[in-house]
Amino acid sequence: MPAKPIKSKVQYRLVLECRSSGLTDYQWYVEKGICPSTFYGWVRRLRQKGYENIPESAHSQWGGARQEVVRIGTQAPALPEAFPFISPIPTSPSSVMELSVGGFVLRVPNGTDPELLRQAVCLLKEGPC
Repeated sequence: MPAKPIKSKVQYRLVLECRSSGLTDYQWYVEKGICPSTFYGWVRRLRQKGYENIPESAHSQWGGARQEVVRIGTQAPALPEAFPFISPIPTSPSSVMELSVGGFVLRVPNGTDPELLRQAVCLLKEGPC
């Protein structure tokens, strides 16, 4: 059964709570178990409805210092040559590696099973492994 919709006033309160928490948006919505698309959908719709004083995010999920995408050669079998763009994110409690492939972005948290990563990359490249 789908979850009950959250009223705009509650969404507004939650967005303000996030933005005044001192956490990045990413840290806050992960901690609260809220999907990123849901959170940013709230922000967009609230602004469209005329809710004022929604602060901009003070920090990005990368702590304000996102690295540029760097092209690297791949020799490891887990990363086929079709995926040469890897954007590492600086170490933080929620460190992830970001693979940008065509129009898709795959975020891989530290500690991900290498076999699971290999299968995911394989599926993105060619379909079932």
